[in-house]
Amino acid sequence: MFKDKKGHSLLEVVLSTIIFSLIMLTITALLNIGLKSWQIGETSIDVQNAAEVTLHRLTGELKLTSLGSCVIEPDYIVFDSAIDDYGKFKIDSITRTPLWQNYILYYKYKADPNDDYSILYRKKLSHDVSSVANRATVDSNDLKPDTNSRIVAKSVERFEVTRQGDLLNIRLICSRKIGERKLPYNQDFDADKIKASIDILTSVFPRNN
Repeated sequence: MFKDKKGHSLLEVVLSTIIFSLIMLTITALLNIGLKSWQIGETSIDVQNAAEVTLHRLTGELKLTSLGSCVIEPDYIVFDSAIDDYGKFKIDSITRTPLWQNYILYYKYKADPNDDYSILYRKKLSHDVSSVANRATVDSNDLKPDTNSRIVAKSVERFEVTRQGDLLNIRLICSRKIGERKLPYNQDFDADKIKASIDILTSVFPRNN
């Protein structure tokens, strides 16, 4: 009863296997590209959010400072601030002018000179309350992390503040290797060689000149 039924030939089996393998390789490649793109996108969003939060805080403080008090160097900017420890802007009740409370220092720091990126810190430098904004004197110890330093941005490639007339131009470039984002699967590409970067340039006009 089975004499009229025929099986697949060896050639048909081989061709079917090859076609199936090619289809699976194509699906795997497309899936890999999709996962890589998703990982780069997620890392880019993380980097952008961190950079924007940092610049939002810095520009907010610079708007309330005096341009004459700003000391701008390649690795840091320091300026006088009328904001007290409770986040309140202090003014003289009679003259309605700012009462300057302390200096605010933003600086880059590398724990290891061989590191790819710097860390951006924020630090308060105390001084007596004054009705006149002054320029701070910063020494090498002020540019090292301590208990008064707070991290505001990691993976900083470039932090630069320049003056143009009455404007302060701020440029911040942050990057992160996509391998830093831990995923529940193994990549078949070197995630530590691919990075996401964000380059933000903004300007601010100090109001209390």
